[in-house]
Amino acid sequence: MTDPEEIDEVVSKAGRDARRKPRRMSLGRFRRSVETSDEAGSGGSSGEDAPVAEESPDDAAEETILFDAASAHRNFSVEAFNSAWDLIEKPDRSDDDIDEMINLAHASAWHWTRRQDVSPKNRAISAWQLSRVYAEAGRFEESERWAQRSLAIAEAGEVGPVFTGYAYEALARLAGESGDTEKRDEWLALGRQQAELVDDKQDQERLIGDLDDLA
Repeated sequence: MTDPEEIDEVVSKAGRDARRKPRRMSLGRFRRSVETSDEAGSGGSSGEDAPVAEESPDDAAEETILFDAASAHRNFSVEAFNSAWDLIEKPDRSDDDIDEMINLAHASAWHWTRRQDVSPKNRAISAWQLSRVYAEAGRFEESERWAQRSLAIAEAGEVGPVFTGYAYEALARLAGESGDTEKRDEWLALGRQQAELVDDKQDQERLIGDLDDLA
């Protein structure tokens, strides 16, 4: 879970669907998608100006109403997660970067709760990322709250050992950051126990590697 691959895998199809039928919105990536699709669909130049239908105020109002909330939630849950991860990996974050990193993690988590396909796994991942961004910001109390939340969701939702293992990884990271090496080692041992239960070889190696990095 040290990169957005897992969440990309879960939502890659949904993300493509969200971009397939973009709505006209003054919201960055959606707007760029609309402009690109409009240009691509122009069919080139025939030497004559194509007829242009006049848009009435009622048409404009109707277009605004066509906002697709479900597609927006699918898109922003992933985009905010990945953008937060970019800031986690940024070596020299400013105070503004830290604020944005935290806001993005919360935004991703919220959009996930509004998706019809949200699962305990998605919620555990969101809580894990929130723990990570707060740890990166040095706000250890909030980091611990979200790490414990990730663990509770993972255990209650029976999401599998890899996600439970990463909840322990979050707790171990927090203990290490606060200087409690004894508690860190306890969490790492629990994380390694979960890693032994992971069937997927790649997921297992990634989890073990991330745990070893904290030792």
